[in-house]
Amino acid sequence: MPEYPLMQNAGETLQAASGRPLNQVRLEALDDLSIADVQISPATLRAQAEIAHQAGFRQLATNLTRAAELRAVSGRPLSEVTLDALEDLSIADVQISPATLRAQAEIAREAGFRQLATNLARAAELTAVPNAELLRMYELLRPQRASHAELLELADRLEHEYQAVENARMVREAAQVYQARGLLKRG
Repeated sequence: MPEYPLMQNAGETLQAASGRPLNQVRLEALDDLSIADVQISPATLRAQAEIAHQAGFRQLATNLTRAAELRAVSGRPLSEVTLDALEDLSIADVQISPATLRAQAEIAREAGFRQLATNLARAAELTAVPNAELLRMYELLRPQRASHAELLELADRLEHEYQAVENARMVREAAQVYQARGLLKRG
């Protein structure tokens, strides 16, 4: 595997979100750094992706390119979600989008973290479910809070109303386990 030359010959072309060249972002300068100085800009991510691609790190290049394109639920690029922009941000600017979660799941899967990838994919599905409904579902999944039929009804609702197929599969599996272990609602 070739050596990855991230900062090699980068000079002042790679920049933090503040515009400060990355080669000037050092621990010695910590007192002079702002939040934006330690955030990476999309242009720098794309430049790093090109460096990674040229060095033969194809998957890293793909992941860096994806990171440069990530957006909040509002559509705002993640690079614009900063403390400096706090007064201009809405709740949708700080909520993770299903596309971002799916991208993270793919990266985790490619890196061999299957369980993490599965959890992130399920989280992506749940972004379509209103918060109040999520809390109700959570309550139903606690031991002895729902009957077998109620859990199967929950799974059907997840699958058909919210297209949360993986979550529906997990709830159906939980219904079977709860039944086998005596964890269903009594009486």
